[in-house]
Amino acid sequence: MTLADGWYRGYLTWDPRRNVYGERLALLLQLRITYADGRVQVVGSDASWKAATGPIRMADIYNGEEYDARLEKPGWSTAGYDDDGAWTGVRLVDHSRSILIAPAGPPVRRIEEIAPVAILRTPAGQTVFDMDRTWWVGCGSRCGGPPARP
Repeated sequence: MTLADGWYRGYLTWDPRRNVYGERLALLLQLRITYADGRVQVVGSDASWKAATGPIRMADIYNGEEYDARLEKPGWSTAGYDDDGAWTGVRLVDHSRSILIAPAGPPVRRIEEIAPVAILRTPAGQTVFDMDRTWWVGCGSRCGGPPARP
């Protein structure tokens, strides 16, 4: 599971204001798995889970995402991953569940893949993908070459 500020902790208004809904990242998860043979397994987040930082340094609805590939943890999302003791236990948070509301709309799904019309470098050295439209996006890219120096 990957967590980031998003709408909960990120900048959600045009004002330079963040943490509109809360100040700490948290996860409350219940995953219902239905196997091909009809068996059902329910997995929930609890104190047995572990956490670590990763390559996403910042993610925000208005300010985009900063990703540092040098901080990737190869294999972290595969079965049998050994964190070699580098991950720590999660902290349980007492948070009211009365504010949880099921989404009214359909789930977000990938419906199209498009290529940028231009790839720009800002004076600050950031890369901007001009997609020629306004949209919500999950973006993937492939990069090559030597790692950047800090």
